[in-house]
Amino acid sequence: MDDPVITGWHALPLRREPGDVAALTVAAATKALRSAGNPDPQLILVANALGGPLQTQDNIRGQAWLRDAGLGGAGVINIDNSCAGGSTALYTADKLVRSGVETVLVIGVEQMTVGSTRATVDAIHRAMTPDDRQMYTAMAAGRGTPVMALNARWAREYMTRHGLGDEVLVEAAVRAARLGAANPVGVRTQPITHEHAATSRLINDPLRVEMCSGFADGAAAVVLSATGDGPRITATTMVGGDGTGDYHSRVGDVAARLWTQLGVEARDADVVELHDANASELLWATDVIGITAPGEAAGALTAGRLEPDGDLPAVNPSGGLLGRGHPIGATGVYQLVELAEQVSGLAGSRQRLGADLGALFNCGGIIGEDTAAAVGIAVAGG
Repeated sequence: MDDPVITGWHALPLRREPGDVAALTVAAATKALRSAGNPDPQLILVANALGGPLQTQDNIRGQAWLRDAGLGGAGVINIDNSCAGGSTALYTADKLVRSGVETVLVIGVEQMTVGSTRATVDAIHRAMTPDDRQMYTAMAAGRGTPVMALNARWAREYMTRHGLGDEVLVEAAVRAARLGAANPVGVRTQPITHEHAATSRLINDPLRVEMCSGFADGAAAVVLSATGDGPRITATTMVGGDGTGDYHSRVGDVAARLWTQLGVEARDADVVELHDANASELLWATDVIGITAPGEAAGALTAGRLEPDGDLPAVNPSGGLLGRGHPIGATGVYQLVELAEQVSGLAGSRQRLGADLGALFNCGGIIGEDTAAAVGIAVAGG
């Protein structure tokens, strides 16, 4: 079977204000289908993580939110895989098209801003098991949140292991904000200074507010077809975690599988979109997927080697989760849209010249110290 073609896509600008999740879903779907020439999708996959606790739509989210989209009797499949929901939907759509389905519409949507920060934070923590929530709440010791307590421990581990100071986290945050502010769909409107990043509110030492991805509301959609013109999904892979492994080794595993499928090495990619939920995760992921050797991501970052015009693959030219925003279940679809634009030469000031091969790595959920899901997807120019 030929590689699925990305015949259309659209990402709505991310924002931080209460809105209408159904309107977001319909707008992304309608605009993506229009860009693909308005095909009739046989199946629609809707990825969302927080619609149950935040919108009280515990089931049939896609059907409920698309009821006014005029899509007729197309089958709708709802996917909830925490932060990896969008990439899981794309992984599934790839398999469906390869199995004979002509056209699949994939939508990732999230409305995180509901007027109560506590409600959103509590909803995010449902990505942990109840036992893990209790354990990491104790670790937080009243400072920050359970998820951030774990991320802070990982950050300290990486920095101690490689002899790094807080300044590299500041540099990663400033870079992400600069790239995100240049992204028309990014949640940020302007860059930040090193001083601002270094003195922003401490969450869990060493992580500060500007070093962590924040709430973002939006929707993105892509159309995958068996035929047509456009970028192609050339490989997908997915690994799960049951608590017996390590988060970062799982990311390395999914990357190794993807590079093997493609028959290339990490440095052969032109653009890579990573799951940098905080500044230290940009460094961890750049190392474990093979772009840099262990501990060398910090030097590559500060030397500009990961920029769109650097000598290594351009890492998160979109701004990543830190700079573009992290709309939980929609993040993987936003990553895919960035790769589609990059390999089509449509990324504007973020463009990696001559980009022809891109890859995304998206993770979701925590079980123990393991990621519950890690997905890798490769995109090539059409």
